[in-house]
Amino acid sequence: MQPTGQQATDTEVEMVTTMLRIAADIDRLDELSDQQPLPSSALRATPALLRTAEGLRAHAEQVADLTRCPVLRRLVEEGHQRRQQK
Repeated sequence: MQPTGQQATDTEVEMVTTMLRIAADIDRLDELSDQQPLPSSALRATPALLRTAEGLRAHAEQVADLTRCPVLRRLVEEGHQRRQQK
């Protein structure tokens, strides 16, 4: 029988939620830059921002895996689903 995992603290939930929200905001910036060309200096930051978003998503997933918390796992999965729907 697998352990059911731990209960997330309010701080852990807020941290994972914030990481996923920042990653989603960066994705939105990328979408907007496709619609409205930005000055070339801003475009150079886009790959770094996208790597940051991927890093935040990976970190949120790692926290969910380490804590085995179903609430955090659900937040990560919902973030993946929202991203795939775009």
